[in-house]
Amino acid sequence: MQLMMGMRGAMVLTLSLLACREPSDVTPPADGGPDSAAPDAVPLCIDDDIRDMGAGDDSYAAATVITPTIGNPVVIEGRICNVTTEHDWFVVQLPTASPVGLRLLWPSGTDVVTMTLLDASYDLLGYTYNRNGVASLLKEGSATYYVDVWQSWPKNSGVAVPYKLEVAIADCARPGNDVACVDPARPVCSDIGACTAPRNDCANDDAADSGSTDDGPAVAQDMTAPIGTPVTVNAAICATSPQAREEDYYKVAVGQGEGLVVDVAPANGVHLDVSVIDSLGRSYGRDDYRDPKTFTLTYLPAGTYYVRVVQPTTLETNPYTIRVTRTAAQTCSSSADCAAEYATQLYRGACSAGACSFITSTGGALGSPCDSFTDCASYWCSYREFESHAERSVCTQTCTSTASCVSALGAGFACTSFSSPNSNYCIPSCASDLDCGTDLLNSIRSPGQPWHYLSCTTSSGVCSGPLIYNGWDY
Repeated sequence: MQLMMGMRGAMVLTLSLLACREPSDVTPPADGGPDSAAPDAVPLCIDDDIRDMGAGDDSYAAATVITPTIGNPVVIEGRICNVTTEHDWFVVQLPTASPVGLRLLWPSGTDVVTMTLLDASYDLLGYTYNRNGVASLLKEGSATYYVDVWQSWPKNSGVAVPYKLEVAIADCARPGNDVACVDPARPVCSDIGACTAPRNDCANDDAADSGSTDDGPAVAQDMTAPIGTPVTVNAAICATSPQAREEDYYKVAVGQGEGLVVDVAPANGVHLDVSVIDSLGRSYGRDDYRDPKTFTLTYLPAGTYYVRVVQPTTLETNPYTIRVTRTAAQTCSSSADCAAEYATQLYRGACSAGACSFITSTGGALGSPCDSFTDCASYWCSYREFESHAERSVCTQTCTSTASCVSALGAGFACTSFSSPNSNYCIPSCASDLDCGTDLLNSIRSPGQPWHYLSCTTSSGVCSGPLIYNGWDY
């Protein structure tokens, strides 16, 4: 299985925003109250939408019915204000229990337009609250959902705020899961988990994006060639909104034990994010901070792999060159072979039939081999992304001292010394910084390396250093 340990030990801050509303605004009252009251015959909102004229939609009992189907989201345009019982209620009715994605758009600024999502029993599933002008929810498990749109700020405002609500069946389940979108006409998994057509918003884009596009694996450009023969494509890309992500996908078919070398060189000094995934969406390698960048994958299981190129910043379209080369098959004999190439390749700890695969077992005891926290009963694996000697990775536990690690796992283990004591865990003793793995969100690269590596105290074998999450040190 694949390991993504980037959020280990991260601080979680939870704000309770439901206190901003009366309880009757969240759960329909049994004996009357604001949401069950009859709507006003004449709306109190100035310039309200037509659904509030006459019977109105201010209660869940009068909710407007929405019936999206796969590939056909429903978009509702409305207006909302903050007076008395003003709410816009909708009921989403699906043929079967399915994930649902919702996006709410309104003019950003001081107004806060909120949506609350309930299930068929009116139990709260989620809500949004911000001034950004865009909010989204993604939930699953029901055939009927209730959506309440309301203006939570400013208070007692009778001037209606326009909004747009999009509701879709989330057929790709989670944002960015493009491999689940197999229809070439809808190759992109949107921010609300629905397969959608690409937008082609880039001006002066490359030829591949001017026709069928290459914005998802289903429409990836094929760069498969004989072993040792590089294939080069001159392309261009821009950064667009999260609702219309511009991505360039390329695919390569490899045989058992073969490898790949990927070179990407952007022009104009622009930064690109490049990664390689398989047909299940699992990441095999990436190079985040170098431009131009090169990364190498080895001992691959036979199959099709996708190179994903994204320009995370700069709206202007910029050219780049990508070159992909298949390398000759090798036969692994142990997990040490799987760990030998580590700088841009994620560790896959199972050497099987000559290729390196992700470990698929779960519930491993302390000391069991692992390449992901899901391999372990403790949900702690000592492997940290792009570390050297990853073949030593085992299921582990949190710690407060090296002595506790030796007691649990034996000699040769040490307790990390990170800034947050809750982040420390037992790992094999380090001999260099490369053994400690990376802080993926720290863009200051270690000398000569593609990543920022944590620090090894060789005398004690302890890895240390702050871990950066969203700009904070932990």
